[in-house]
Amino acid sequence: MNITLEDKGNLTSLIKVEITPEDYQEEVAKQLKEQQKTAQVKGFRKGKVPQGLIEKWYGQSIRLDQINKILSEKLTNYIQENELPVLGQPMPSQDHSPEGDFAKDDNFVFYFDIGLSPEININLPERTFDYYRIKLDEKQIDEHIENIKKQYGEQQSVEEPVEDNDVLKGTMKELDEEGNPVEEGIVNEEATLSMEYVQDENTKNELLGKEIGDQVTINPMKVAGNNESEAASMLNVDKERAGELDKNFQFTINEITRVAPAELNEELFKKVYPNDEITTEEEFRKKVAEEAEKAYEKESDRMMMAQATDKLVEELDPELPDEFLKRWLVENEKDLTREKVENDYERYAKSMKWQLIENKLLKEYNIEVKDEEVKEQIRNYFLNQIGGENASEEMKQQIEPIVASMMQNDDQTKQIYDQLYDEKMARVIKEYAQINEKEVTYDQFVKMAQEQNQKHEQSQGQDSEQEGAQEETAGQQKEE
Repeated sequence: MNITLEDKGNLTSLIKVEITPEDYQEEVAKQLKEQQKTAQVKGFRKGKVPQGLIEKWYGQSIRLDQINKILSEKLTNYIQENELPVLGQPMPSQDHSPEGDFAKDDNFVFYFDIGLSPEININLPERTFDYYRIKLDEKQIDEHIENIKKQYGEQQSVEEPVEDNDVLKGTMKELDEEGNPVEEGIVNEEATLSMEYVQDENTKNELLGKEIGDQVTINPMKVAGNNESEAASMLNVDKERAGELDKNFQFTINEITRVAPAELNEELFKKVYPNDEITTEEEFRKKVAEEAEKAYEKESDRMMMAQATDKLVEELDPELPDEFLKRWLVENEKDLTREKVENDYERYAKSMKWQLIENKLLKEYNIEVKDEEVKEQIRNYFLNQIGGENASEEMKQQIEPIVASMMQNDDQTKQIYDQLYDEKMARVIKEYAQINEKEVTYDQFVKMAQEQNQKHEQSQGQDSEQEGAQEETAGQQKEE
């Protein structure tokens, strides 16, 4: 066995693998012997078929399998032991044909083309990135406070016409095609409709302004946006049956309830921020603004990362083995043609360059996401739905089977892994790079984010086949 590497330039190399009979003869002979023991051929007793016939019938396929096994193992080991920064996977050489005859114990030579990652020197401490911190104006603080007052308000029955966010209680009766109540049809005297979640605009407009005692014809499936579970709850029937009831019902309004906003006083301050000593409206406004601006930090991080991605790709502009990658894409994605790859290659190359830069940062700053961190993220999500740390131990224990189940879902866990990687990457850039912090209003930030998204969609609008290949090509280093 002999393996050599030849530099071909443009970040490509040729690997030559030489396999001699000494590398495979012993294992091939062993397998032929096993084949002889079990072979059942007319005219011969079991296990007594002559070795020459076994070699004639099975020798070539066994030799082929064994040589392919050796080739795969040795090639992989060579790349790993020599720490070759391979992009994609080795491909049979276009310029050199394999040598050797599988019909006999022969010397074999195989040639493979490989593409290599470029050397990248990021030097993060010498790079500067903008960071846009959102500052709320008085009007936006007022809006946040109004939302808090509604959140901590109380539901009250009102004798007024229906408004946008009201909750309606009433009786639901099944109607026939002529609009008459169906005898022994479905009747739910405790039906509830939340105006906020009515999905059908025509129904919502029909309900607005109605009063107690008024009747409205509605289709529960349309109201629920074709969500069978929601429609079933509205009608108090099994989910399976709700899908069959895409028809009209008469809804009689018996009660209208509306949230009465909480008063702005010390009692509310204590409910919202139990661990702070807030006694005045001025202190409350300041705290609300701080918390809201802090909540926007994730959006600011995303904006910084989007702009940092573009800036690093543009400034570093790492070289790629373009021709190798184009060929690799075509040969590994069945729906991709050479023409399609050529047309979209500029976008693909830009994404590939960022993947390489990102992988370099991951290794340089030891960024990793462990399974336990993903579990904790899932666990915290469900904890927040049931009161956070104030939840009972029993409730916390009930979450664990859900966490375990979600960890088995590859799509969901990948999203969480990516999210945690992005958050850690943002922290590294904020810690080690030079950050030029700028204060902007919320409206200014939204406009900038829209422009950034449009730019991203235009530059990254590649086909899903290329996106999948890109992850496989560059994402290998993140997994390592």
